[in-house]
Amino acid sequence: MGGLSRRMGTDKAFLLWAGKPLYRHVADKMWTFCDEIYLSVNSTQKEKHSFDYPLITDFVSDEGPISAIISCHRTLRDVLLVMACDMPFVTQDEILSLIDAQNLGNNCSLYYNARRAQYEPMLSIWDPGMLDNLEAYFVNGGRSLQRFLSDNNIAKKMLREEKNFRNLNTKDDWEKF
Repeated sequence: MGGLSRRMGTDKAFLLWAGKPLYRHVADKMWTFCDEIYLSVNSTQKEKHSFDYPLITDFVSDEGPISAIISCHRTLRDVLLVMACDMPFVTQDEILSLIDAQNLGNNCSLYYNARRAQYEPMLSIWDPGMLDNLEAYFVNGGRSLQRFLSDNNIAKKMLREEKNFRNLNTKDDWEKF
């Protein structure tokens, strides 16, 4: 949730929906699948807000989700189930299906949007070994998650309900939601 929300014009993690911030809806959904929930935040969020979950602060600012994932890896050194705070439409069945794919022995599991020819890394599961590879890629100047996933031939779990993976990025997205 540590993005800058430039297109939204306000921190979208804190937009209220049904009486609670958007990030809480996603975090609460994750309790079914996780023993612990951490919020990946930027330094400004950490300074401005109080949270009811433990925080992991991005070790490098303004580098997008790749930096957030690596920050979580550096802190936890465990398998990570990653989900963006602006994806409230993802269903528990989609998360469970991803967990099933990971349990088949994948080192990274995520959906692939065939129409857009892109991975959907903001709902993903990462083994520590693949996270080590991601960190090495980042340290050597790599910044594109799409390129990293493609270069590492990550299995493509085909997306069935594209609408569930839409992000709330702009004021127009939020108003339609």
